[in-house]
Amino acid sequence: MARSAKTKHVLDLVGTEPVKKMVSPSLQELKGKAPPLLKPPTVTIAEEMSELTGLPVEEFQSSAPEPPQEEPPSVMRGFTFIVGELINQELKTVVDRFNLTPTDSNLWELTRSAIETIRPEFARDEEEYFEKCEKLRPRVIKEMTKAAVRIAAKDKRSRE
Repeated sequence: MARSAKTKHVLDLVGTEPVKKMVSPSLQELKGKAPPLLKPPTVTIAEEMSELTGLPVEEFQSSAPEPPQEEPPSVMRGFTFIVGELINQELKTVVDRFNLTPTDSNLWELTRSAIETIRPEFARDEEEYFEKCEKLRPRVIKEMTKAAVRIAAKDKRSRE
């Protein structure tokens, strides 16, 4: 007998009806519904402050701090470590290409291989940054590829 059939049989013997439990909506049901929208406040903070202090609303509206002006992201500040940037850019590509498990030790091996063999270079401005990236990218990829082959071979031996 199925579980529900057993329950029905026992309840029939006792002489009561099964009680329906309140079930919370499932995740699938919630995904289909839009989240409830919050109603905008009818009274602004400036109006509330005006009522509390007796001062005009304009004083509170004008005293709101302005958001800080941000510099465009293209402006470089300080120095940029080129080899580190290239490692960050190429790490996921190398891991995906060689089907490596992205553990800390594997990622460290890939990073260490490039850092130990390539002389660090730094850039002050964008022009210098792009020039050095173009020059160093093939070397970084080459060193990380060598390390990835070693890691893949080591993983393959450990699985056997």
